[in-house]
Amino acid sequence: MKEPGIESASAFATRVLPKWAIIAFLWCVACGCQTSGKQDQRSTETKKDRGHHYDPVEAEETRAISNILFGIAVPEFQTQLRIFLEKSLKLDSIDKSGGKFYNHAIGNYIFSSVHPSFHQNKLYKIDIQGKYVGYEKYTAEIPHQKEVLDKMLTKWFGAPEFNYPLREWYHTEHNHRYESGRWRAGRKVIETYISNRGHQYTYDLSILLPEVETLRGGPEGEVAK
Repeated sequence: MKEPGIESASAFATRVLPKWAIIAFLWCVACGCQTSGKQDQRSTETKKDRGHHYDPVEAEETRAISNILFGIAVPEFQTQLRIFLEKSLKLDSIDKSGGKFYNHAIGNYIFSSVHPSFHQNKLYKIDIQGKYVGYEKYTAEIPHQKEVLDKMLTKWFGAPEFNYPLREWYHTEHNHRYESGRWRAGRKVIETYISNRGHQYTYDLSILLPEVETLRGGPEGEVAK
């Protein structure tokens, strides 16, 4: 896509083209960790003196992704999403006339859109749709997308609960998605899928609070193993 201009929050909500840019940087922004080592140490000691205990699992399970937290309402989500998309913007190529084309990416995992789900006006799930790939490029691009995303999730959340081999495109059905892997961080679950979208395929990421999804009656659409 061409070099972007400034868009309204509603435009981002309807055309959400989202990288956990540089993961460490985003992590620091989200956690408010842009302080010196001495300041961090003093802060930690102060919390201990006050009887507070920092639990990294508890902190992580409240985060949907990067600066976007579970439980926020639609207006706040739109604001945080805009920040996330700006930080995830990555230069893809420059044409002969000097025109710049961009992707949104988490590390090297390229994605095309973000779809939030709310329960009682509180965010409980984010579905991130991967890059569209035609069947003729499936065997070259989809395994690469799976590899880079799986490695990143394992680095951050440890070994997956399961990680299935990738299906061949001709072993998938139209409008079906198939479980690929699952990781867990406290109450938060991170899942990956391969989705058949007709003549296009995507490797997708879902981050959710499963207890809320259960209250809503489970995920929408068909999911096959």
